[in-house]
Amino acid sequence: MKKCLIIILACAMLLVGCGETDTTEKTKITFIHGWGGSSEIHARMRSIYQKFEELNPDIDLSITEYADASVAMDKADDMLSVGKMPDIVNTSGYASYARNAKKLGYAMDLSDFFEDNTEVADSLYEDAIDTLRMGNGRIYTIPDAIEVSGYWYNEKLFDAAGVTEVPGTWDEFFADMTAVDAYMKDEDLGSACCVESTQLYEFFLLADMYGHFSARDEASFNYGRTSGDTLFAVRNDLDRLLEISDTADNTAGARETFLSGGSAVYFNGIWESEPIDKADISENIKFAPYPSSDGKGLIYFSVSSGYVIKKQDDPKKEEAVQRFLKYMLSDDVQTQIAYETGQMPISKNVDLDKVEDYIPTLSAAIKVANTAGKRIRTLSSAWNQEKIDILYEYYESGSEDEKDAVYAADMINKTS
Repeated sequence: MKKCLIIILACAMLLVGCGETDTTEKTKITFIHGWGGSSEIHARMRSIYQKFEELNPDIDLSITEYADASVAMDKADDMLSVGKMPDIVNTSGYASYARNAKKLGYAMDLSDFFEDNTEVADSLYEDAIDTLRMGNGRIYTIPDAIEVSGYWYNEKLFDAAGVTEVPGTWDEFFADMTAVDAYMKDEDLGSACCVESTQLYEFFLLADMYGHFSARDEASFNYGRTSGDTLFAVRNDLDRLLEISDTADNTAGARETFLSGGSAVYFNGIWESEPIDKADISENIKFAPYPSSDGKGLIYFSVSSGYVIKKQDDPKKEEAVQRFLKYMLSDDVQTQIAYETGQMPISKNVDLDKVEDYIPTLSAAIKVANTAGKRIRTLSSAWNQEKIDILYEYYESGSEDEKDAVYAADMINKTS
């Protein structure tokens, strides 16, 4: 009888045990981003985010997504204005959000995160973290990719014009482009370049300006200052460029002209790799750094605002959001960001051989960018808009009077 009772009790306990469910509560973190559009690249980025939750079943990643980054940031700004902030915000370059969140005391100071996770910090480009430090020397945002720009050229057209090496200095550049332009016109193909305003002012202008800088000029520029001599010299170079260029209404028009063989040079960034890779003439297209005064090359290397993390009181949530950062900055995910979205990752540990399997042009461009002797920020990330407006107004005026260059420089220097 006793044996029978023991068996019954054991079975009952077994049944109770089988009916138990895992009641472990997930740690919920909220996340806003602007990758909710219908494009293939947006879908790929969302897939990367979703994979995080699959790999971390103890975390509930509650995502609010918008089709456009500007809309996402408008919503995040609205929340911030009433004292609310998601646990993670992807600012997509909108630096004002990071500054405001820090000023209001909501943004997590990520400096300690990088000090505690040296393997993550060491995987990033050396100057990336320093670029993100705010006035107090601390870090409140980190992107998963960086903007890198030089120019694309058609190697076949260069060779046909007798240009067998990428020009190292600006004098070599203009001499080579004059030869390319003569060939293009002789063959009734087009011109050496096809440009529009963004390419001229956001890319060519500042790279050319650095070609005229002394060490003292460069230091002054970084503090928002310039000289009339520099502005006038660059104005003459803009004229030289336009003499060997056709013009387009927008970037898409300049790209189309380049990919159809109507120009030999296209000023734009590494992010153009995927459409270039799909073009019929892709095997002829190469990436190059801008010329520099020392001939070692110059690229735009813009590390802009990325993820802003809410300061956490709950240790579990703090660990969860930091786990998200580690995931996004991991070698595997950084490599995936490269071949899935065509961006240059912030990590220097990217598997370029794997990227080459998906987007050969991107892999090659990253390798070239890493050889450039100098990295600079874009004009829009180096100066405030008021200074930029004065600069653009001077160049768009078409003035050939050097006194107007001196006046423009004086106005720029007086603007805080």
